[in-house]
Amino acid sequence: MNKPSCLPGTCVTLLETLQTWICDITSDSRLFWLHGDPGTGKSAIAATLIKWLIGQNSNNTSFKLGGKYVCQRDSLVTLRKPQTVLLGIIRQLCDNCVPYRTKVVQRLHQNQNLKGADMGNQFVQLLQTPLLQLQSGSTEDLPCYVFIIDALD
Repeated sequence: MNKPSCLPGTCVTLLETLQTWICDITSDSRLFWLHGDPGTGKSAIAATLIKWLIGQNSNNTSFKLGGKYVCQRDSLVTLRKPQTVLLGIIRQLCDNCVPYRTKVVQRLHQNQNLKGADMGNQFVQLLQTPLLQLQSGSTEDLPCYVFIIDALD
C-alpha cells in the first residue's frame, strides 16, 4: 500500500478504537466500516493500521493481517470489480493461512469450473465453505485474520 500513514499524534483516538476492536476477537461485530468524505484521511488510517498489523504479526497469535486490497479510482476498471476484490482476498488468505489454502486447493481439484464460475458461487465455494470447515473441524488455534479494504467506492 503506497498511501501515506497518519502523521504521529494524529487520529490517535480512532486508531486506538480500531486496534481495540481488532484485539477483541470475542466481539460479535466482525466488520468495521470506516466512511467519510473524500480527503478526510481514511486511506491514511488504513495504511497506518496495515503497518501496525504487520508489526503485530510476529508478536501476536490471536490475530494477524490476512490481507489488504486497495481499490484506487485511477486503477484499471478490472481491479475495482467485486469479483477481482474477492479473488484477491482469497489469494491473500491462501498465502497467509496454510490450512485454508489446503481447503481451497481441495475444492479447486474437486471442481475445476470454479475458476470461471460466477462470483456468488466462488464466494460460497472458495471463501465461505472452506472457512466454515476450518471453524467446525479445526483442532489447532487459528488467529483471527484481519482484512483492510480501502477505497471500495
